[in-house]
Amino acid sequence: MASIAEKIYQFNAGRLPDMIQRKYALMSENPFSFFRATSHLFYDDLVNGFIFNNSIKVWSCGDLHVQNFGTFRAENRLVYFDLNDFDDGALLPPIFDLARMAVSIYLASENQKWDTATAKSLVFTFLNTYKEVLQKGKVIDIDHRTTETEQISLIKKLEKRETPKFVKSFLDKNEKNLRTDSKKLLPVDEKRYKSIEEHVDAYFSKHLSSFFRRIKDIRFRVAGTASLGLERYILLIETEKSMDEKYLLLDLKEARPSAVLPFLNIPQPTWNNEAERITAVQNYVNDVLPALFNPITFSDKSSFVMREMQAEEDKFDVLSPIKLAKFQAILTEMGSITASGHLRSAGRKGSSIIDELIDFAHQKDLLEPIEKYAKNYIKKVHSDFDEFSKSIKSTTPLSIKSNLD
Repeated sequence: MASIAEKIYQFNAGRLPDMIQRKYALMSENPFSFFRATSHLFYDDLVNGFIFNNSIKVWSCGDLHVQNFGTFRAENRLVYFDLNDFDDGALLPPIFDLARMAVSIYLASENQKWDTATAKSLVFTFLNTYKEVLQKGKVIDIDHRTTETEQISLIKKLEKRETPKFVKSFLDKNEKNLRTDSKKLLPVDEKRYKSIEEHVDAYFSKHLSSFFRRIKDIRFRVAGTASLGLERYILLIETEKSMDEKYLLLDLKEARPSAVLPFLNIPQPTWNNEAERITAVQNYVNDVLPALFNPITFSDKSSFVMREMQAEEDKFDVLSPIKLAKFQAILTEMGSITASGHLRSAGRKGSSIIDELIDFAHQKDLLEPIEKYAKNYIKKVHSDFDEFSKSIKSTTPLSIKSNLD
């Protein structure tokens, strides 16, 4: 039987070695970061340790946790708060979402040093809100400009952020090209640079947009935790003269198969490529999409998801201190967003219809087993985290050999 470390190395096989080193270093920092990057371990345990109704199916981001919600600017230039990472998007039982989110709430509560009883009440805050919204069978479009939670501060922060200043923070001293450093922005070899330029130009030649005139510069982008090891690029683009913003930043992220698929026996639609899957699922679930959100296929059959780049701090930070009442309010809205996404995508390409979701939400004893499983699973997360951390410190495998920065 493979050890936890071996399972993790096998899952990450084929990713960029230098980025894997960074990923493993981040994973070994704390249990929450480890949990974020190991959804494959979680789902393996879930399907073997939890009895659930497999007939109910929803479109999901495939990796629901408290940091998978964030702000983004849409093409109408307004700011929204929603689920924003669909790399593992798939058709799956809603229990997958609810259980993973519950575990993340327990882990976030540990970071805040709240006791188990408090953490349990927070888990039920999310679960009860989800259940209540689903029972009504009606999507709730939350106007975060009227709320008093952490989301409103994130939205106001992004609304106040001036795009020229944000772009400038990524430029070199001459303010003509993207800067290069050893941590977040790395050089791109000439061959890959030309390939990216060619395919992005080809996309916009077919899909005309005032957001795009030409590419000014490209760098390799280091960002995220679970996605580290994938090809990811930041593009500095010049817009058409009709735009208020002269320059924008694009994020171009390699698409790989969903980590949840090996643990599902639910038939999935046939997609032309993984980027098409990711963008389609997010389109089903989200109310509004990020600006320039589209799939791009390269001539080597690899595919990438393109979108306007957002700052990493535009997500809820569970590792920083937060007041209990504020976190509770946040979880209420996250529960509403999750249920609304399931309802919004109901009946699309094999997902359950709204009436089925309503019946599911009215099941007796629906939530208690989920909370109990999540509370008990925390021990497994800590055990796996400890085993993995000791492994990379004592016997660093060839795939991550050298210093972990």
